[in-house]
Amino acid sequence: MKLYLNEQAITIHPILLKRLGYGTQGKVYKYKGEALKIFKRDIRDLSLEDCDYLKDINTNRILLPNKLLTNSDGMLTGYTTELISKEKLDEVYNLSKDVIVNELYEVSKEIKLLSNNYIFINDWNITNFMYDGMFRFVDSGYYKIDYLHAFEQNEINKYNNEVFNNFVFMELITEKFYPHYKTGLLTSSMVKAHERRYKELGCKLIGEYIEATMDKNDTFLEYVKKSDRY
Repeated sequence: MKLYLNEQAITIHPILLKRLGYGTQGKVYKYKGEALKIFKRDIRDLSLEDCDYLKDINTNRILLPNKLLTNSDGMLTGYTTELISKEKLDEVYNLSKDVIVNELYEVSKEIKLLSNNYIFINDWNITNFMYDGMFRFVDSGYYKIDYLHAFEQNEINKYNNEVFNNFVFMELITEKFYPHYKTGLLTSSMVKAHERRYKELGCKLIGEYIEATMDKNDTFLEYVKKSDRY
């Protein structure tokens, strides 16, 4: 198919490309050292304006559009992001407290940057998470931008950190190792217990919470296995 990547004409044959993943919005392929997301026909939540806005924000752990893919009518067809080539998700659970806490704080810094630019994050789940030595959130397809500045930056930051907290509690801690609780009351009670203790400790960031509740010499796996004590 004839398309334009950053206004440079290219011809793409998806069938010849390595597929990296797929979702409700489209499919992701490896293309010239980057990850290329191609939307399904008429299914997209981000506009061309959105992607153009996002690509100018410099983040490492929250992957944002890099190059924009358009068709001959100038309509957004997809975008590229950094390619995560050596993903090692299971290694997250072997990480020490210091490393886990540092990664959580680094993600929170980037959340603050996005919040200051009036961006709401969304769709943070285990399928959109990778680890290659850094925590990576790879799909910005459902992010929303408050162009009218209807919300204060601190309100957006609070919301975004709640999304991050929910990812850690529901995905990294609970659902990853307690999948049989996924739709049950135990998942809900375990998450609520973490949320309750988070508030009791007066935490503002998930990094603060893990720093306060994880034993110094534990790996993250050992911490997760102890989570039902809350």
